Amino acid sequence: MFLDLRHSIETLLPRKCVAFDLGGTLFERDPLHVRASIEAMRLCTEDEKSIATQVIEEELRLGGSSRSFLMAVMERLEINTSLLDEVVARKRVRLRELQGTETLIGPARDLLTWLAAETDVFIVSQGAIDESQQLLQRTYECATQPRPEIQVLGRATDRDEVDKYSMLAAACGRQPSACLFIGDSEHDQLAAERLGVPFIHFSPFRTL
Repeated sequence: MFLDLRHSIETLLPRKCVAFDLGGTLFERDPLHVRASIEAMRLCTEDEKSIATQVIEEELRLGGSSRSFLMAVMERLEINTSLLDEVVARKRVRLRELQGTETLIGPARDLLTWLAAETDVFIVSQGAIDESQQLLQRTYECATQPRPEIQVLGRATDRDEVDKYSMLAAACGRQPSACLFIGDSEHDQLAAERLGVPFIHFSPFRTL
């Protein structure tokens, strides 16, 4: 899969820049979200098996891990949704703790290193910028090659609302057709189409 993606990119180079979605493309975060959701839901009940079953089923059904996702799980478990804010806050704390141990796996790291030598590389993440920077730092700490120059676009703080279109537009500047965006979701593709950026749909490296 890595070689297929590299070939697809090679056929479209040279480019002004190549932008990657982070979660779900370079980095599979779903298992972390599921684990954090299960642990946060323990606030409501100790029946971990039932919680895990409902969380996984809703993850597969909705394909997300947002506030509405947790609401759906609580409703299915017949838990008082007045606890939702506390569950959401608890999940955020646990997710930060879990994400502090993750790195990009080898193929994703190698692709970024190769591309950074050819063109400008951006990562567009709906997470906070500093978290994405820390993820890159951990990824290259144990690598033989130095960390390449990769620009991260995302939220400056937890309160910022930044969509993929705005971040992609910032990366591409005035030449969107000379750029390339690689992502895993329909939202990524719609952002690319709206801006006029060539798009490659790619499932996460974690599935290799």
